[in-house]
Order: sequence, then structure tokens, then C-alpha cells
Amino acid sequence: MSMRSVVCCTALSLSAAAAFGADTRPPRAFGSPSNATDNCYRLHSREGEVVGEVEVTVSIDASGRVRKAELVASSGDETLDSAGVCILHKMSFVPARRNDVSVESTLSWPILVRLPN
Repeated sequence: MSMRSVVCCTALSLSAAAAFGADTRPPRAFGSPSNATDNCYRLHSREGEVVGEVEVTVSIDASGRVRKAELVASSGDETLDSAGVCILHKMSFVPARRNDVSVESTLSWPILVRLPN
């Protein structure tokens, strides 16, 4: 069984581009989050399907690694909240770039988490 998640990339990219400015590209997820979701599912699994949206602030360093991920908006379910933070901690990113140089960045990332039964 695997946990499925939907990351709201379009809204993130649009708001990040406006926040970062014209000479800056926001970070973006690299590859599929399936490995992260599978690992987080095993850590946070429980009986019954649970679905909810969480919002996590994620700090990404200039190499694309997640330095910090913190819950900023709860789904109301502690298991989903923990799984959402876990997913972003385990993901890889293409770092933000400013004037063609990789830079650290911090963004708020909404994520829909589904823990299947």
C-alpha cells in the first residue's frame, strides 16, 4: 500500500514567482514524491482512510535539500499533519535561483495527504 499525496504546485509557483521577483525562479519539486510518501505512510499509518490538507513551511538550501519543514496550518488530524511534514522533509527540490545562482528559499507549501486503509 502506498500513501498518495497531491502537492498544489501551480499555486505555489505563481505566488513564489511574484514573491521572489522577475530575476528569481522559485524552487520546485524534483521527481515524484512516491518514495517520500511510501516511507511516511509506513511511519504514520493507521486503520481507515484519512484525507486532509495541511500547509507546511519548507526551507530549501542552495543545493535543493530541505533544511526545515514546519506545520503552519493543521488538517485537524495529528496523523495527517505529521505525514505532511514527513513528506516534505523527504522530498528533493531544484533550488530557487536568483540571477542564475542557486539560493536558499523558504515557502509555504499546501499538500493534500491521503492515508489509505
